[in-house]
Formats: sequence, C-alpha cells, structure tokens
Amino acid sequence: MRPSRSLLVRVALPLAAVLGFAAACGGAPTGGENDQAQPPPPTTTTSEPARTGTGAPGSTESEAAPSESDLPGGPPPSPERSDATESAVAEERCHTSELRAEVRPLNAAAGNRYADLVLTNTSGRTCSIYGYGGMELVDENGRAIATDLRRTNDPGPQLVQLAPNASAAKKLHWTVVPGEGDPEEEPCGPEPVSINVIPPDETDPLSASWTLGPVCDGGRIEGSAYFSM
Repeated sequence: MRPSRSLLVRVALPLAAVLGFAAACGGAPTGGENDQAQPPPPTTTTSEPARTGTGAPGSTESEAAPSESDLPGGPPPSPERSDATESAVAEERCHTSELRAEVRPLNAAAGNRYADLVLTNTSGRTCSIYGYGGMELVDENGRAIATDLRRTNDPGPQLVQLAPNASAAKKLHWTVVPGEGDPEEEPCGPEPVSINVIPPDETDPLSASWTLGPVCDGGRIEGSAYFSM
C-alpha cells in the first residue's frame, strides 16, 4: 500500500525546516568524495642581502700593504702622481749637482736612533723634489755596506719647492740592537763613515758624512718621503 500524497508532504516539510536551521547556525554538511582540499596560502620569505666589506666576519680581504725596499744604488720607483705634479717635477726637478746632503741626528730612545737626511738647494734657481730617493751606507774604504732602506708614509710623497738655499728633509729611523744574522757582540756590523744619497728621480749620487755608528738588523733603515723644512 503506497503512502498518500498528503503524508509525503507532511514528512518533507519538517525535514526541510531542520536542514535550514542547521545552515543558519553555521553548520555544514561533511564533504563527500567530490570535495577537494583547498591548498594552503603561499608563504612569502625575505632575506637580507649579504654584506661585504673589510673586517666583516669571515672576510679574507687584507689591507695590509706589502713592504717596499728602495734600491740603495739607484732611485726607487716613483710613486703615483697627478699629471700636474709629473709636469712640475719633470720641468723643475732638483738635479744631484744642485744639491748638498747632510745628516742631522735627532734624539735617541731605547735602542732606536733617528736623524734627518737634509737636501739643500745650492743652485740659483727654484727646483722641486718629490718622493723618497735612495741611500747607501759606505765604509772607510769607500765600499758599500749592506743597506736595507724601507719606505714609510710619515710623511708620504708631496711636492716640495726649493728656493735657492732652501732645504727638504726625510726622516730616518734605525736600531742599534743586533737583529737576526747580526753578530751578538758589538758592533753589530761594519761602521759607516759616509752615505751615498740619490735624490728622487735622479741617478747620480752625492755624498754626506755619517758619524752615527753601525746600523743593526742587516743595515735596515726606515725612511719617509722628503718634506719641506
């Protein structure tokens, strides 16, 4: 026996009311086979760019500059300079024949010795000096003594204009304490009586008296560039 049409209507209406109430309260039917899981929202990441520079952790860079030795028997390589300086030096350079050299001792301190190597313009014109120049220790027989001349930047190269009778100087520093390879007993090496001085950018030497005793540590002398006095 089939249910009557009126009975089916009475059953369907309460069921529809139940489903509507559930939807209004936030309920949702469970997913079936055709429901697909939604992918998670994409994740955005940012990274700080790598930092580079001297002194950074892990850096292998080094600013230490290699030491340079002047050739005692000839002029050292000229330091880098501007075109204007190059032109002034070329046109007005003080030549060896126009200069007089002199060693002026300074105060000593705990095994260290200091002096100024002075060049004076003996010509009747204004000339210029720029750079380090060369120097060589000489014994009483006129023979060269081992000389290790090292550059320092205190001060560094600067263009020095010398009027007649004006002077320029370079600082000298050495030790009287025996170094590796020196005799342990005094003196630590041959005693110089003079030096050969080569002005910057020149090839001919001039002589100056040396009365300051032996230079230890293999004849090592630190010298600045020439500066105006």
